[in-house]
Amino acid sequence: FRTKAMTADEWRMLFAKSEFDLEGQLTIGDRSFPVILKTKYSETESGAEVDGFTRMRFKDFDIKPPTVVGGVVAKAKPDVE
Repeated sequence: FRTKAMTADEWRMLFAKSEFDLEGQLTIGDRSFPVILKTKYSETESGAEVDGFTRMRFKDFDIKPPTVVGGVVAKAKPDVE
């Protein structure tokens, strides 16, 4: 995952909110896909931390959900988090 380019001031404005959406590109293999992460910024004793997640579907990445033995033994849900 790579965020869009931002200035130091733009990063400071985001971190001041503590919770924000972070736009970027997720690269899988040789393809990139636009992604928006729900992100939380926090400061700890050891430093700063940014944690984020998004919910998408395998088909958003042109990927079929993984299966075991053709889906007879195990089949993944279509969502990715």
